[in-house]
Amino acid sequence: MSRDERLSNIVAGVFGVSIGCAIPLAMTALHIWTVYIAYVLEGIGAAVVTVFLPLLAQIYWFFVVGSQAGYGHAYCIATMIAVACIILFSVIDAFGPD
Repeated sequence: MSRDERLSNIVAGVFGVSIGCAIPLAMTALHIWTVYIAYVLEGIGAAVVTVFLPLLAQIYWFFVVGSQAGYGHAYCIATMIAVACIILFSVIDAFGPD
């Protein structure tokens, strides 16, 4: 294996680990933000339900926040970016090289 191939493998590994750590952290932060929004807008009951139903709650609160504050709100943009990343990485995983 040449020096360039080894360096390429190292860079790919570091990038993969970085993305592998960043995505779950970002999704956790977005979920915490969703719980906070539920608490502020509807109270503790909505926040508790949001904690236990993350995907459904995130969809629901995306539309609530979007209809009240506009879909240009930071929460809606963050949610759209998260969905785009999930789709992108799913496609890469499904059709990428093995």
